[in-house]
Amino acid sequence: MVKSKLSVMQLMLLMYLTIITTAILVVPANTSIVARTDMWFTPLWSLPVGLLAFWVAYRLHQYYPGDTPIQYFPKLLGKIPGKALGFLYVLLHIFMAALVLREYSEFIMGPFLDQTPILAVMGSVLAVCAYAVHKGIEVLARISVLFVMPFMALIVFTMVLLYPVLEPRNALPFLEFGIVPSLKGSYVAQGWMSEFSLVAYFMPFLPVGAKPVKAMTRAVLLVIATLVTVNSTALLLFGILTQNLSYPFLVAVRFISYANFFEHLEAAAMVIWVATLIVKLSVFYYISVSNIAQWIQMPDYRPLVVPIGGIILVTGVVMVPNQETLSLFLNMAAPALFLLFLLIIPLLLWALASIRFRHSSKGATAS
Repeated sequence: MVKSKLSVMQLMLLMYLTIITTAILVVPANTSIVARTDMWFTPLWSLPVGLLAFWVAYRLHQYYPGDTPIQYFPKLLGKIPGKALGFLYVLLHIFMAALVLREYSEFIMGPFLDQTPILAVMGSVLAVCAYAVHKGIEVLARISVLFVMPFMALIVFTMVLLYPVLEPRNALPFLEFGIVPSLKGSYVAQGWMSEFSLVAYFMPFLPVGAKPVKAMTRAVLLVIATLVTVNSTALLLFGILTQNLSYPFLVAVRFISYANFFEHLEAAAMVIWVATLIVKLSVFYYISVSNIAQWIQMPDYRPLVVPIGGIILVTGVVMVPNQETLSLFLNMAAPALFLLFLLIIPLLLWALASIRFRHSSKGATAS
C-alpha cells in the first residue's frame, strides 16, 4: 500500500500548473494560424479530450488501486508485453522532460538571456528540479500550491490592465469560414489537454477513499478558461498578427504601460513563469525517475535522480538544432505523440481492463 502524501486539492493544482504553464506559450500563436478570428473560443473544443484523459486514468486506477501505469501494465497485458509497453513509457517521459527543459531554455534565452550558453540555462534549472524531485512528491505538491495564485493573478492582472487597449473588432468576422477552422485550430490544445492522463502516476498517493473526480473536473475547466482568456487577450490586442508572435502573452505583458511609470512588467511575469515552469519540469522529471525505478523494481527512485537528470540534459541539448525546429515540432508532431500515448493507448487499455474484469466477475458469480 502506498503511503498517502497528496490531498485532492494539491493534485488538482499540481495538474493545473503542469498543463497550463507551457500551453499558454504554445497554443495562442498556433491557434491563430488556423482559426484566425475564431481563436478566442477554439480551446473549448479540447475540453472533451481533457475530461476523457482524466476519466480513463481514473477508471484504470479503480481497477488497479495503488498501482501506477508502469506497475499495472504487466498485470493487464502479461509480463513481457507489459514490460515492453512500460519501457516505451519510460522513454516517452524522459523525452517529454527533455522537451519541457528545451522549451524553458528557449523561452528564457530568446527575450532575456540571448548571450547565455544554453547548457548553462538548462543545467541550472535542472539542478533546482533535481533537488525538488529528490525531496519527493510532497515538495512538488507544496510548490504548486505556493505558485498557483501568483500565476493566476498574472493572467487576470494582465487582462485587466490591457482592457483599455483591447479592440473587440479584432474578433470579427465570427465563424467566417464555418466551424471547421476552429476545430482544426484546437489540435495543439488537444495534445496538451491529453496530459491530464498523467494524473495516473499521482492518484496512488491520495488517501484511501479519496474522490478526485470533482476536483480534477475543475482543473480541466480551469485550464480551458485560462486558455480562452489568454487567446482572447492576444486576439483583441494583436488581431490576426498573433500568428507571427512566438510568445503572444509575453508580448502582451510588455504592452502594459501607465503614466510612463507602471511598465516593463515582463521581468515580474518572467519570475512567476519560471517558477511554474520548474513545477512542470519537476513533474516530468519525477515521473521519469519513478517509472524507471518501478520498471526495474528498485525500492527507492532517489539514486536515479542524478543519472537520469544527465540523460534529460543531453537529450534536451541534442533533440532539436534551433527554436524554429522546436516550434515546428511542438505545433505538428508533439500533439499527435501526446494524443497517442496519453489518450488513445490508455483508452485501449481501459477497454481491455473492463472486458477482463467483467469476465472475471461473471466467472466468480457463476461459480
